[in-house]
Amino acid sequence: MIIKELVIYGYGKWVDQHFSFATPLQAIYGPNEAGKSTIIDFIESMLFGFQNKKQAVHGQFYPKTSKAYGGELIFEQGHQNYKLVRIDGPKGGNVKFFDIDHDIELPSANFEALLSPIDRQSYNQLFYFGDFDKKEFYKTDETDLGLRIQRIGVTDADKWAGLQKELSKMADELYKPRGRKQQINVKLKDYHELEQKVQDAKKAYPAYLNLQSKLDDVTANYAHQHNELLQLQRHIQADQQLESYLPLIRERSELAKISENDLLTGFDDTDEAIFDRYRADITSVIAQVKDNQKQVDEIKKASSETPAQHFYEENQFQIDALMGDLAGQRNVASRIQLMSSQRDKTQEKLLQLKASLPKNEAGELPLPFPNDQMNHINELLRQQGNLKDQLRNGESRTTRRPKPAKKSLTPYYVIAGIIALVAILVSQHAVISIIGYLMALGILGWGFTQQRNQSRDQFSSQPITDQQALNRQLAVIQNQLQQISSDYRLSGIEEAKWFSIQSALHQVDDLQQSLSENNHQLEAEQKKYEHYLDQWQFARDWIHFDPDAYTHNLDLLEQTVNHWQQQFAEFRQKQKNLVIFQNLVDQTNAKLTQTKKQVTDFLTQRAVHSEDEFKRTLAQQKQLREKLRRKAELNEQLEGANINMPNDLDESKLKTKLDQERQRLDDLQRSVNNMSEQKAELNVQLTHLVESGHYFDLRQQLANLETDILDDLHRYLALQLSTRWIQNVLNIATKGRVPKILKLAKQYFATLTDHQYKNILFENEISVVRKDDVAFTVNELSKGTLEQLYLALILSMTVGFSDQYPLPIMIDDGFVNFDKTRRQAAFAILKQVSQKTQVLYFTANDEIRNHGFEVLDLSQF
Repeated sequence: MIIKELVIYGYGKWVDQHFSFATPLQAIYGPNEAGKSTIIDFIESMLFGFQNKKQAVHGQFYPKTSKAYGGELIFEQGHQNYKLVRIDGPKGGNVKFFDIDHDIELPSANFEALLSPIDRQSYNQLFYFGDFDKKEFYKTDETDLGLRIQRIGVTDADKWAGLQKELSKMADELYKPRGRKQQINVKLKDYHELEQKVQDAKKAYPAYLNLQSKLDDVTANYAHQHNELLQLQRHIQADQQLESYLPLIRERSELAKISENDLLTGFDDTDEAIFDRYRADITSVIAQVKDNQKQVDEIKKASSETPAQHFYEENQFQIDALMGDLAGQRNVASRIQLMSSQRDKTQEKLLQLKASLPKNEAGELPLPFPNDQMNHINELLRQQGNLKDQLRNGESRTTRRPKPAKKSLTPYYVIAGIIALVAILVSQHAVISIIGYLMALGILGWGFTQQRNQSRDQFSSQPITDQQALNRQLAVIQNQLQQISSDYRLSGIEEAKWFSIQSALHQVDDLQQSLSENNHQLEAEQKKYEHYLDQWQFARDWIHFDPDAYTHNLDLLEQTVNHWQQQFAEFRQKQKNLVIFQNLVDQTNAKLTQTKKQVTDFLTQRAVHSEDEFKRTLAQQKQLREKLRRKAELNEQLEGANINMPNDLDESKLKTKLDQERQRLDDLQRSVNNMSEQKAELNVQLTHLVESGHYFDLRQQLANLETDILDDLHRYLALQLSTRWIQNVLNIATKGRVPKILKLAKQYFATLTDHQYKNILFENEISVVRKDDVAFTVNELSKGTLEQLYLALILSMTVGFSDQYPLPIMIDDGFVNFDKTRRQAAFAILKQVSQKTQVLYFTANDEIRNHGFEVLDLSQF
């Protein structure tokens, strides 16, 4: 992979930036805080996804000046140009992958396949050189280094490496070439000492060689007869095997007369399944017919029409039309009830008011004065009072000049009092009516008093000296008042009460008028209501109305009609269900007929006349197929047994031959046993020739020790072979990279150190060998040399993986502790590495321009 361009939408300090890499060996220069580490993290995030808060140890790189997060990475892979777009999103960001050369979008899984199985952790271990944990590096050995490499190509490499270490440790506990305390090393030392003791004891036997010669002869003869015995056993075994297969041979012979030509079509397992399905369908359909017919019978039984349903059905149109006006009639009933209540209240109030008023001599209520006569009548009463006062007091006859009369305000107060009184009478509020009533009376009384005082003043200015003139004037006024009393039915009622009862009389008049209007409206609403009920006369046998229960009648009507409608709907639904289930009965009967026809056709096609005949033929065909299967099985079994079966096999001859072979076997076995006893006796004699009494014990101890050593050695070899097997498997899985990478690391390390060190040793821990053959462990190296060793390992792993995973290697200010010579050597190696994979070298040292690098200066952005 060669990264050509970076387009950063927003990442850390970089917003809307574009960087181009001209060559595979690219230097990126910038002073501290120029954004080098941000670019490194951007490249890793584009390749492996954005890290969340928990994963990002050094924090996330959301830009502070932009909401954009992500960018583009344009690269070349296998002479093909691609573009990767990654923006903020779940699970590492939203990814789009494009083939630039063909201008098409590819599935994001294609990009993941390019990197697999490399992830961010393995990339940092294999393709990144910068700060590293030196203490952890001190503990690294060949297994740890191999494990880092094998993680890329082997599933569960950690577990395999752990098992390899454990097996190697167990092998070392058993044996080491130069070990002293290991189990096998100790036993080998004891064995050599014990063997020497046995040799010393053996020399003390003069007749040893003679007995040993006899023993060798017997042993040779024993071996010859033993071989003959084994050969005879093999012959017997072959004949016994042939004898054991005789029942199978006979069975195959009996089945030879049958063939597949005897099989009939239409009688296999598939046909049986079809027939059984037809029978099951018939059984199921018959059950469905019964169930559906049962439903039809139950619905017919429960769907008899009631008289109420019949009545509703005959009058449905008229009933539904009248029910449409039910809501309006409820409003009429509510108004009737409200008007009736208002009428009763008005009548009660009128009776109370009439009872409080005085009656005339005929026991009748007086009539109220008209508003336009109120002042006139009041004036007459006032004049009558004045004249009576003058007559009683006998006023002086002296004539005085009359004073000009002031304009009287009394009429206005009287009119105001009457208006207030009328307004109060109209009001429905009892408290306001009482208070207003008292106020109106007060206004009227004050007006009359003022009018009387004015009249008195006027008349006082014109004293009448003629007593008869006063009487005549009084008689005229009294005649007028008498006429008023007659006109307004006031006879027998004191004149002083005439005006005090006027307000109540007017209120009575208003109540009577309101009562009349209420009765008129109530009568009209009652006519509407009665007309509506009259339209229900056709249902008088079903509904009985109470003429005074307006709302109850409508409720009763609604409940009755709802009941009819419910019964009618249930009846209609039952009729629909009846049709449905009757259709189901017809359908299932048709299906039953069809299925029975299928069964008939099925039997006809197979030339059988009944189900029993089909079953019998089917059973016969099954037996035939089973015999054919058994025949094929016998053929396969006999052919697979590799038995040399003669064409003219005779069971009796085979049995005779076996008897003879068994007899010969018994004879050989006895001879072999005899020679075995001779061997044992010679061995005993040989043993007794030993002058040393403990020779036998020494031999036994030596044999026991030899057995123990062999057991331990087998364990040791098994552990060693297992360790090597695991290592070979891991090397094969990683295509043999481990030894190649280690070899390349030694070359790079020698170059980086100007050949001051010539080798790297990988044992329990990594150590290096100087050119004078002095070895140093990694914790004994200087900081610069340690970093050069680590760089050599990183570069060797990068190159080792470049054939399959050519990912760019990134070096972050990695040569700070190198001297000039070793830095030059490092640059030379980077140029070599860049021929296999891209190298991105990030540095804050501007001298990089003098070393032949293509430099991208971040200070220019």
